Amino acid sequence: MIANFKHWAIVGFSILCLTVGLATIWLPIPTGVPLLSLGAFLIIANSRTGRRWVRRLRKKLDWLDYAISWVEERTGNTFSRVLKTTRPLMTRHRKKSQDPA
Repeated sequence: MIANFKHWAIVGFSILCLTVGLATIWLPIPTGVPLLSLGAFLIIANSRTGRRWVRRLRKKLDWLDYAISWVEERTGNTFSRVLKTTRPLMTRHRKKSQDPA
């Protein structure tokens, strides 16, 4: 029961981060983008539905797929591993076939 509460608390916090990030993205103080990225990372890491949603967006929007792939390559192992779970199937195969083995 505690694990279930912890899961929902993290998902709720990530939704709050996304909402506040969207509300403050246009302010001169740079709080919107970090809050959006924190919220997105938490939702991807803790919600199967969130991962599927991001995977569908990456499949539809090439620029988003490219941007997240760019971030995957430049972050640490933990962040990279979580972001790689949202790769669309076509991108996963394309990346494997392009890697020199």
